Amino acid sequence: MQHPFRVLVIGAGIAGPALALLLHKAGVEVELHEAYPQSGGAGGVLTLAPNGMHVLRELGLGDRVTASGCAIAQFEFRTHKGRRLGAMSYGTPAHPNDVAISIARETLHFILLEALRDAGIAVHWNRQLERIEQDAQGATAFFGDGTRDSGHALVGADGIRSRVREHVLPDAPKPSFTGLVGYGGVVPREAMDADDAIDSDLMTLCFGNARFLGYAPYGDAKDGGMGWWSALPSAAPLDADTLRTLGDAANLRRLLETGRGWFGPVPGLLEHTIRCLAFNLFDMPSLPRWSRERVGLIGDAAHAMSPHSGQGASMALEDALVLGTVLQHHRDAPQQAFAEFERVRRGRVERAIALGRRSGDAKNKGALAAWLQTRLMPLFLHLGRHSMDWIYDYRPRNDSGSRVFAGDGLGPTA
Repeated sequence: MQHPFRVLVIGAGIAGPALALLLHKAGVEVELHEAYPQSGGAGGVLTLAPNGMHVLRELGLGDRVTASGCAIAQFEFRTHKGRRLGAMSYGTPAHPNDVAISIARETLHFILLEALRDAGIAVHWNRQLERIEQDAQGATAFFGDGTRDSGHALVGADGIRSRVREHVLPDAPKPSFTGLVGYGGVVPREAMDADDAIDSDLMTLCFGNARFLGYAPYGDAKDGGMGWWSALPSAAPLDADTLRTLGDAANLRRLLETGRGWFGPVPGLLEHTIRCLAFNLFDMPSLPRWSRERVGLIGDAAHAMSPHSGQGASMALEDALVLGTVLQHHRDAPQQAFAEFERVRRGRVERAIALGRRSGDAKNKGALAAWLQTRLMPLFLHLGRHSMDWIYDYRPRNDSGSRVFAGDGLGPTA
């Protein structure tokens, strides 16, 4: 195989398109393959933390994402009866102007795909990966429709059920069920009651009554509303049919009947939900390695984390920025790029996974433990007011524009 350097990306969710855009800006030839058909209207609401928004600005997409979303300045913590327990900034003193953005997942995906089209980067849909072969010159992907594609390197950005991971680690551990089933819903702005006014820059997290529920505004003035999410214990993952049934609005409201005793806007949010989602919550046990010669993993394929950390999308974007950088610097030896990427990223993402597990455990409590948690939370918030700086402060460029990868277990520093 001859230059120019060519990279195949398997997966067109968040990490894959971001990596493709970064490589394209550096003159790398890149092509994406996605197992699912192209479609819209799916998914709920996600919040891009300041560290994730930094990567989108590097891609030139920060302004558009900000304009299509809702800025979130603070977390607020309350009991299910409405008593305020405290608040934390959704950012850090080091970067006071960087805020989180709450946005519909489908809107973010559309922005990324439109950027790919504008850049002339091809995305092939309905490409089910069957196997990968590689040699000293490159890697070839074989798909279920009989097509194949080759590159000097191949990146698996194909999520928690990654097929690329099966090539990298045939005996890889399976995703681990967290003991919780997630539930979420979307409420358009016009469906909200006038007396259920909600601060436009605030994410509210409610604890107590042995249950958890969070909500936040999302979207812009034209196409936005409220997104909410909850998590309930389950001894085992639920099957697909059960999840579909629970996702029905009427059944979901019955499932969350504890919301009847909740404060202010919560009952109204449940009542006016137009689209519900129910999903098993998994994370990924630590993998012994993230690459095999010229094939590597990023995002959920390498280190899936439960949504309790609030960092799934942002960590995927960070991965894209770091891997895109090191691949540019090691075009003649992609295996060195993958090794450097893992060295830099592993400590940081595994710390974020542990954070998500602790947060999930805090939502999977009995009534007594939930009562104790609400009594102690103001103290925890006071003592840990800068406890998230290590996540939100992540800026892999210094003031001169060059990147510094410290490899200190927390990832790139500036």
